[in-house]
Amino acid sequence: MNTWGEPVLFSPKTTVSLGSGTGTFSTPTTALATDTTIDTTYLGKLISGNPTGGAFTLTLPSAITAGNGARLGFRHSGTANQVKIASVLGQYIKHQSGSTTAGLALRSLGHTYWLVSDGAGWLIDVETEPISSRQIIITDRLTSVPASPLPGARYI
Repeated sequence: MNTWGEPVLFSPKTTVSLGSGTGTFSTPTTALATDTTIDTTYLGKLISGNPTGGAFTLTLPSAITAGNGARLGFRHSGTANQVKIASVLGQYIKHQSGSTTAGLALRSLGHTYWLVSDGAGWLIDVETEPISSRQIIITDRLTSVPASPLPGARYI
């Protein structure tokens, strides 16, 4: 958190000054493209899932085995299909709203989840929307207000 209580996101390798010292935050990455059961060797990593060849499922390790505070990141890095993230043993994945689910889906390029274990289930710490949802599409460039604007359309 920064001084204003907002979360601070770091790139995979960021050097930050902390008072009189410095520290380097490093996040190792792993690429996957097939159904995989994630084990504890993946903890702390960002898993780059490429479902271009077909959708697949990444199964989380037990939150109990992973331990309280364990982190995992998942990012969609393909051009098509979805990466599914599934929990095990009836464990939950809890949204920031408090609702729970047994699984998530990375919908398209750039969609990212960071999950943290609370020792009993997984909590969504950070979600980054897909790149395509961040684009603004301009319908037309006009010299005056449109006579019949389309709902949701954007004009310049």
